[in-house]
Amino acid sequence: MPHHDRSVLAAHEISVVLVTNTIITGVVCHGMPSDVSVVHVDDDPGIVDLAATYLERQDDRITVTTATTVSDALDQITATTDCVVSDYEMPGMDGIELLSTVRAEYPDLPFILFTGKGSEEIASEAISAGVTDYLQKGPNVEQYTLLANRVLNAVTQREAEQRVDTERQRFQSLFHELTQPAVEVEYDRQEPIVQAVNVAFENVFGYPASEIVGHSLDAAIVPKHDGDTDSQLNHLFRNSEQLDSQEVTRQTDRGPREFLIQIAPLDDQSGGFVIYTDITERKQREQKLSALHDVAEKLAQSETSDAVCDRTITASKEILSFDLSVISLKDGDMLKPKAISEEVAPDGLAAMSISEGIVGKTYRTDESYVFDDLTSVPEANPQGPYKSAISVPIGDHGTFQAVATTRNAFTESDLELTKLLIRHTENALDRLHREQQLHQKTERLNQFTSMLSHDLRNPLNVATGHTELLRDECDSEHVDNIAQAQHRMEELIENVLTLARNSEKDPGFEDVSIASVAERGWQSVETTDATLSVECEGVVSADPSQLQQLFENVFRNAIEHSSGSVTVTVGALDTGFYISDTGPGIPEDERNEIFTTGYSTIASGTGLGLAIVSEIVQTHGWKIEVCDSEHGGTRFEITDVNTVIDR
Repeated sequence: MPHHDRSVLAAHEISVVLVTNTIITGVVCHGMPSDVSVVHVDDDPGIVDLAATYLERQDDRITVTTATTVSDALDQITATTDCVVSDYEMPGMDGIELLSTVRAEYPDLPFILFTGKGSEEIASEAISAGVTDYLQKGPNVEQYTLLANRVLNAVTQREAEQRVDTERQRFQSLFHELTQPAVEVEYDRQEPIVQAVNVAFENVFGYPASEIVGHSLDAAIVPKHDGDTDSQLNHLFRNSEQLDSQEVTRQTDRGPREFLIQIAPLDDQSGGFVIYTDITERKQREQKLSALHDVAEKLAQSETSDAVCDRTITASKEILSFDLSVISLKDGDMLKPKAISEEVAPDGLAAMSISEGIVGKTYRTDESYVFDDLTSVPEANPQGPYKSAISVPIGDHGTFQAVATTRNAFTESDLELTKLLIRHTENALDRLHREQQLHQKTERLNQFTSMLSHDLRNPLNVATGHTELLRDECDSEHVDNIAQAQHRMEELIENVLTLARNSEKDPGFEDVSIASVAERGWQSVETTDATLSVECEGVVSADPSQLQQLFENVFRNAIEHSSGSVTVTVGALDTGFYISDTGPGIPEDERNEIFTTGYSTIASGTGLGLAIVSEIVQTHGWKIEVCDSEHGGTRFEITDVNTVIDR
């Protein structure tokens, strides 16, 4: 199970204020403001609505009031406004003119120019006018994340500046009271020599002040591989340049950890102050989220529920550091262990009823739980020396549980990451369930196809044979009617078989000539007085037999619905091909129905020919539309065809 260290660091940003005087007289550390009121003006309603959504989603402390005109914005900007975000080019008054108007009443109100019209000239003019920040709009949502950071930074900086005067006198006491590690250094040649550290520095880095004061800060906490970064920071110090923030790795008594550091050099002197914010947990969370994304892709490729469960257990160990975990899947009224960690003894787990224990409660309520002390949980009946647990439902499939032999082993962050992992597991199991249902449907379809092929066709063949014998023995007009009915039954069986075959198998794609396949299809149809004209010399990626079936059915439809001779044309489109005829055409109000199974306008029609065409088109991922041909007949346009290549 993971070891959860106590952290003395607050996970918020630090503001360092340098008073540009002969010496630095105040270093002020503040948390981010609890509420940030933003007025955003842009003449595009879509932009302000989108920006407001992203800003408020990025940080729940931000509240955005939107305006689409400058006059509305001026009405909404008050003494309680924390920041103004403005477009540049707007009717009546541009963003820089608005800045001047706002600053006349609120001289220190942060003002960010967020514009889609960017140029060096505008940026220069904005900076000269005293804009707090300048940011160009972009097509990516990352710009709104950046905008939120700029807003928070501007508001934090403003608050810090307002407090500088009062904080100057309190600096020495604050330095030691900070919850963030802080150190004062002076340079002796190239080395930053520690002058003072606060209590947080001692706790986090593991160095008592008596052991590190007077020694090189770099030698104590800078890993060898971070030397280049260290050189850059020392350069800033020696040149009295301030650094708002930079991520670095520093060595502590618990090993390397990730920090966000801020430096405030002393003006015209060779030293200054460094403040550290521990972001190790945040970075680790980001890494875990990235790893869980990769796991989601692997789960989506799993072919069995066993593989899904095993990969989930592996991810819980490798990513979430859960050594003891189990997945139980529902089987009737029982939840049976399906996959367990290697560290869990297989005989230590038993199937449980869905009405029993924590596992049953989790499944029944579809709720996730963190139990800090299992001895205080009425439903708990731990099968082992376990003191705490996480329990998460896997939809209708079962539950995931992780346990520990110590109390309070899991955090809310652990729970959130676990729920994310198990969502991926649930999606994978849902997919496998759907595939199983589809497989069962396919099996039933195969049985239906078999019945058509044998149980119906064999008696029909017998009836056809006896009809021919009857024709030899007597001369009756009823014999022809019987033979015609039998022929129609044969057509119906063949068409239904074609639909079934096309539904149960994926097409085998090949590069085939449209002209060649169309001509083969024409030869398979009774064409009487009909004529085929092929005006397409392209090559298409398709299943040859299904494409031929498509041509045959469309050709047959044109011939059967034409009273006299008809000409059928196959031609090329930019994204596919068309089949048109010189027949009577199809009324516009009937075109949505012609692909429906069983729909036919002639007595001898099966109503399956064009339904088969629609099925073939869908199987290939194409589209089909019906319109009038240039000769008044019907034109079928097949588009979105894969890799049409001109010869």
